[in-house]
Amino acid sequence: MEQTGYQPLGDYTFPENIKKIIQENGTREDLDPGVIFQYPGENSEYLYYIEQGKVLLGIWSDKGEERLIEILGPNNFCASASVLASVPDRIFLQTDAPTVLYKINRDKIKQLIHDSEEFRDMIIQYVSTILIRMTTLIEGITFLNCKERIYQLLKVSMNPNISVDKVWHPIRYPYSKMDIARIVGASRPTTSRLFGELCAEGLIREINHTIQVRE
Repeated sequence: MEQTGYQPLGDYTFPENIKKIIQENGTREDLDPGVIFQYPGENSEYLYYIEQGKVLLGIWSDKGEERLIEILGPNNFCASASVLASVPDRIFLQTDAPTVLYKINRDKIKQLIHDSEEFRDMIIQYVSTILIRMTTLIEGITFLNCKERIYQLLKVSMNPNISVDKVWHPIRYPYSKMDIARIVGASRPTTSRLFGELCAEGLIREINHTIQVRE
């Protein structure tokens, strides 16, 4: 497979002052693995900040079939569109490891947007990130085969600010093969086989259980 034009998402590490605003205005929750804290169809009023842990973001079909959209780690936000639009959304949010969240309700979000330029800029950045991620997902479903979707996922997840041997970049989140399979909608054996083909083509590699992507 030839190199494609997939570009890594920007570095969305939020500064310490934003974390302080969230901690001061949010409510902390310590959750066990497997806790669903946002169900499809709910009109959620909370924006969640992941301080530590692992959160699955996905959708369920009317038949109960799951499609995972993204796996989020620390220093990420997650929320339903309903938090700003006040309409039900079809996503679910579920912990996949012991997780520490801070949640901020809709009224507090509106107040912070009005009072804090830093928080307002963060919200704009967050919404922009979601739009980019959704565009990438739609592109993958519409135009790409399974192998290309795996490469796309890893390419946009790589950290361009960290390099190894000048040409290799680790991905921001330590995806397992099962994580990748769930996101691209493939079986675990198929994902492992296609992952191996991408390694053989020199597009990705795995060193000490860390996936790296070639620039």
